[in-house]
Amino acid sequence: MENSTLCINCEKSTVGKFCHHCGQKQGVSRLTWYSIFGELQKRIFGFDNNYLRTVKDLTIRPQAVINSIIEGNRVKYVGPVGYYFVMLTIYILVMSILDIDMAEMMGYVHSSINEDESQRAMQMQLNQYIGDNFRLTAFLMMPFFILGVWIIFKNKGYNFLETSVINFYGQAHPLWASIVFMFVYKITGDSTSFFVMSFITYFYLVIIITAFYKGNKLWNFIKAIISLVLGLVLLMILAMLIGFIAAIINPEMMKGFAG
Repeated sequence: MENSTLCINCEKSTVGKFCHHCGQKQGVSRLTWYSIFGELQKRIFGFDNNYLRTVKDLTIRPQAVINSIIEGNRVKYVGPVGYYFVMLTIYILVMSILDIDMAEMMGYVHSSINEDESQRAMQMQLNQYIGDNFRLTAFLMMPFFILGVWIIFKNKGYNFLETSVINFYGQAHPLWASIVFMFVYKITGDSTSFFVMSFITYFYLVIIITAFYKGNKLWNFIKAIISLVLGLVLLMILAMLIGFIAAIINPEMMKGFAG
């Protein structure tokens, strides 16, 4: 029979490795640098090693992460929505530290397009709204991309929520590359960085969609591209409907566009 010890936390008698009153680990060793920084990692990330493992495996074997979540193992990795939220937060934080105006960055891209002043003004207003509400906008756009993939790959037998795992991870992880190119944009002011960020995001998503679904990989690759285009089309249709309704409610907006 194990000898009882006095818990260093609640000061009650207990046996075993953990106090059955408060859960405090018993027989703890003296402080070490490893224990200090290990605790720091847990407190900051709150994920123990899950976050770093998720980053690593989404880089070298994303299919394993997606399969693990869909098959029910939700302890090993940070969940898709949580990871997406964390990456958006890091992305916005870096943008704030670098003092980058997203509306301005996107405006450089559209400045190369042949638009009149009223169209450019409306585009800048839209860019400003997206920049000011980036996290909300990103979440609102996500269902359209999920729907596009789900429609095109519906015969594979995965439901909408299972399909969302692919999209959340697939759009969250490339934000690491986007963060790198934000530094490039800050240093050079080259708006092509925005195109590169967008390309990397969609290319990574296409690749993991292609790898995840069983069947002919070339055909999966083509279908993955079609699914993203479909998602964009669905999003544009909704945006036009919202714009049309807004124009009815506020006719002055249409006058400004026409003028």
